[in-house]
Amino acid sequence: HSMEQELPILGLYDIDMEMDTSNEENPTISEMTSFALDKLSTDENGFFLMVEGSQIDTYSHKTSLTDAAIECYEFDRAVATVLDFIADNPDTVLIITADHETGGIFRPCEINDETASSTFYTSGQHSSRTVPVYAVGYDVEKLDRLNENVDLAIFVAELLGEKNFGTKSSNKQIIENTDADDREAIIQRNEFAVDTGNGISFVLDEVNDALRVPVINAEDIKNARVLNVVFTNLGEEYLTVPTLRIDGWEMIPATEFIKPGKTITVSYILYNNLWDDHLFAELDHFTFIKTDPIFSFDPTETHILMGDIFVTDRGLAD
Repeated sequence: HSMEQELPILGLYDIDMEMDTSNEENPTISEMTSFALDKLSTDENGFFLMVEGSQIDTYSHKTSLTDAAIECYEFDRAVATVLDFIADNPDTVLIITADHETGGIFRPCEINDETASSTFYTSGQHSSRTVPVYAVGYDVEKLDRLNENVDLAIFVAELLGEKNFGTKSSNKQIIENTDADDREAIIQRNEFAVDTGNGISFVLDEVNDALRVPVINAEDIKNARVLNVVFTNLGEEYLTVPTLRIDGWEMIPATEFIKPGKTITVSYILYNNLWDDHLFAELDHFTFIKTDPIFSFDPTETHILMGDIFVTDRGLAD
């Protein structure tokens, strides 16, 4: 990979399958990133570069922690290479994220010699957990929230001067915790639920294992992608976040546990089977059901406070 080559450039390092990153004769992702930056940065109009550490996904599907960790380390080195470039070129925008999570990895809160072996994959597939977005540079404050992948593409397009690229998502409220009528509608469906004045408190146990939430204020939702719910753990133990059931489909939460006393916004990514226009406008109710924990203890029998519920809507035209 000589630096004397001119654009366009194509590098192929394996004929039949993905590049063998363990082969020392092949370039590392950091070296390829450095090479690409060196070539692209000569364009006076700027450039766009996408770098993918794709075999983090590969090894997570194979549930190989060691190989996945090595790939993460190599990806981190590539990020360091870009940060070094930004130090000399501060007008550069860097976004670090993933298109999905793989493997549902679980690790102890504290890693030491005794707990290290307790790290494991909970799935061999992609999970619905949200992935983080780290960003450096101009206007990245816009990404300081829940984003759909397509919204990142729109953000980048705007940086490149495209003002009408794609359709932005919006959050539309369907349950408001301060609205007495909204709270009353939930209470009428669930005798075990308690109206606290600023939300609905309930316990999911062996008897009351489902909370039914009527759908209101949803007439203008056209293309729902995510259901977002504000939950507070009112108990003294870890809380297992409920599973969402809509029209017979069950969606596990992007976050599985809430610490005692903590309030978080839980996102349920809707299956594409539910992407029909006006889904929520035609839906009578959806349900939160008890989720079985992956631990030997059961932290589900604790009080949950449910607050605002809003839907991320793609807002496509009719």
